[in-house]
Amino acid sequence: MMRVTRLSGLFVCVGLLLAACNSPLNPTVEPHTATATDTPMDTVPEVALLEDDSGADTSMADPFTTAEQLEIAPNANSSLMEGTLAPGESASYELEATSGQSLYTHLLGEAAEQPNVILAIEGQDGTPLLSTDAQAVVWEGIIPATQSYIITVSAIAQTDVAYVLDIIFSPVPAGEDLPSLTITSLKNAEYHVCDALDCSCQMSDGFCQLPLPEAGLLAQQEMRLSVWGPTIAFGDMNGDNVEDALVILDVHTPDTTGHFKYAALVLNQAGEPHNVVSWILGDRVMVESVAILSGLIDLQITDPFGAGTPQTVTYNYRWDGESLDWMPCSPLSSDSFLDTSDRCSIVRAVDNFLVDGDTSVFEALLSGSEGINYVNNIEGAQPVSVSEFLSDLSQRLASNPTCDRVRMDEAGETLQIWTSGWNPPWEIHYFLYDAKVTVEPPWTSQIAAFMITKRDDAYELTHVWLNEDDVELWEDIYGLETFSCTELGNPAP
Repeated sequence: MMRVTRLSGLFVCVGLLLAACNSPLNPTVEPHTATATDTPMDTVPEVALLEDDSGADTSMADPFTTAEQLEIAPNANSSLMEGTLAPGESASYELEATSGQSLYTHLLGEAAEQPNVILAIEGQDGTPLLSTDAQAVVWEGIIPATQSYIITVSAIAQTDVAYVLDIIFSPVPAGEDLPSLTITSLKNAEYHVCDALDCSCQMSDGFCQLPLPEAGLLAQQEMRLSVWGPTIAFGDMNGDNVEDALVILDVHTPDTTGHFKYAALVLNQAGEPHNVVSWILGDRVMVESVAILSGLIDLQITDPFGAGTPQTVTYNYRWDGESLDWMPCSPLSSDSFLDTSDRCSIVRAVDNFLVDGDTSVFEALLSGSEGINYVNNIEGAQPVSVSEFLSDLSQRLASNPTCDRVRMDEAGETLQIWTSGWNPPWEIHYFLYDAKVTVEPPWTSQIAAFMITKRDDAYELTHVWLNEDDVELWEDIYGLETFSCTELGNPAP
């Protein structure tokens, strides 16, 4: 029986790389790797008659017309499929590719080492890129024509066999004047991973030995660019309209359990890969997803040792030309709804509130709260009820206040949204400190900073700061980072 699944566009990892533990770095059986220069065979050995679910003979069926659509995120460039095949059975996947793209597809795990499963690739025009006669589990090459292609996984074992198929695409070529990075060039690039020694390692086909000068275990470290799963992302990082890359490297000392994952940013310089910065992610972390969108890196990992239990964390970075800057918002996040556990979602909702007057964002941030405090200093406050605060908001919206800046801490505990232009000004009539102190005349401010703090799994509005900004207090003493409202309130599409 043949199963056909359609893939369109670029590709994303559709699940956690479950087969990683079954894909050793040094397999005892080296499978054949087919390349675009291999000569396909004209005759393909029979595997099985194709059947539909009714059992009727469909051996003449066109797999391109029976393909099932598989939803893939539009910004992705890899896909991971898995399944189980009976003896003689095959599974096929349809993908749409553009001439000049680099394709790397291979089978993983024990089934590929025997091999008990093999690959075949054919274009919709009948051009074979890889025949089953090659008995190959890996194919890498350049797509010759823009069209659909069928990748077929065939079982050649006498028993049921599980398989994992990984497909990675390079970006669509930008043209002769804008050469693209390829998977092959990334597997043969020079990488810099040693924090203290600033050492480099020239890879050959995705492998190198780190040239550390010390004796002992460190001198035996090996580094691999493991081309499977969510380990490569393409996108423009520096605004030159050329696709750069983020790759995941695995640094391992033989005879030990440690597998240290590094992220490496590779800029495209006239078609040549240049690793400009690398940073460690941790020991035996699982990379869930990598992406580059509108100049921002989105990297999600699971740390199996985090706080005693596995912890999944998303990191976002921007390249400023010399170093990576931490960014609090993911370029992949959606602004279609308010998520009170996501600071960037809150910023977008407050930014929208200043335009449309919808106070639901504040109602959500005050859910379960009895009230908040008006403050103009780090000591003393005027408590107000939720209804009083919402009334104060509504009375001043007609003045068209604006969002000026946002402050956050990298630990994810604090959010400040600074606004100005409120009229009539906000007022403080008294302070509660050791005792109630009346303020006469009332303190007034056209500036209002909404102070939001993490409570359990969500954020809650606790204070409204009614005073001038104090950069030294918030940035130097409290260590908060400042961002523009536009930057966070209008995420990349």
